[in-house]
Amino acid sequence: MGAAIDCLLTKNPEFLSKRFGKILPKQIRYYPRILHNKIGMARHIARASWNVNLREKRLLMLAISKIDYTDTKIQQEWGGELLPFGTVIVTASDYQILTGTSRREALRVLNDVAIDLSKKVLKTIEPDKNFRRINFTASVKYFRDESLVKIEFNREFFEFLTLLTLGDKPDYISYTVSIVQGLGLPGWRLFELLKSYHDNNAPISIDTLKFVLDQKEQRTADFIRRVLNPAILELREVLGWELSADIIRRGRKIKQINFSKAVGCIKPH
Repeated sequence: MGAAIDCLLTKNPEFLSKRFGKILPKQIRYYPRILHNKIGMARHIARASWNVNLREKRLLMLAISKIDYTDTKIQQEWGGELLPFGTVIVTASDYQILTGTSRREALRVLNDVAIDLSKKVLKTIEPDKNFRRINFTASVKYFRDESLVKIEFNREFFEFLTLLTLGDKPDYISYTVSIVQGLGLPGWRLFELLKSYHDNNAPISIDTLKFVLDQKEQRTADFIRRVLNPAILELREVLGWELSADIIRRGRKIKQINFSKAVGCIKPH
């Protein structure tokens, strides 16, 4: 029986997920290597406000990880053909592998997020201190029968993803999908923000932290207690980072947090 299932999985890895609703850890090897995919983005948008929830963030980053960052090809193949430029496909199985959720939940998420994601907007702070708003997508469509979502990136947003070349560049950050598997949304966004500082020390203002973590309306004390401290703890416990965060005050007011990562504890992902 085991050999027969292995044979079936090799030919059609979607079968067990559709039939039984679960992907076991030992079966992940039969699926596309989604956890090994690389996510890359301009440092500018790592420091932006994304205004998404965790489900939307997961789907967006899975989609970004489908972009091939080689010099000659930045299009995803599907069914033996190249998809249109700037278009990628994320399957229910991709989402399951990242989150460990059931097939039913993955399908529900893909359906719900496809409705909401097209309305979401990235917000950056430009050098003149004005805000710039950029749509993530030009279109998002859920295909129920195929158990997938087709995402066409907005060209303006896509430019922040496709200027990567092989190797690291100082204006970009990159990491693999697997590294963020266990992170919640604040921890994930703090991770990306700290990755954008190519140094072991990152002095970041409270206003910037609130902006990036989408908590502009929070009182500073509440923000630190409810959002920032749990995010820091998550990076320590989930990623094993030796991370310290020192509060800097001006008078009684908290102005900035000085983050420090122990030398050698942060490995490139």
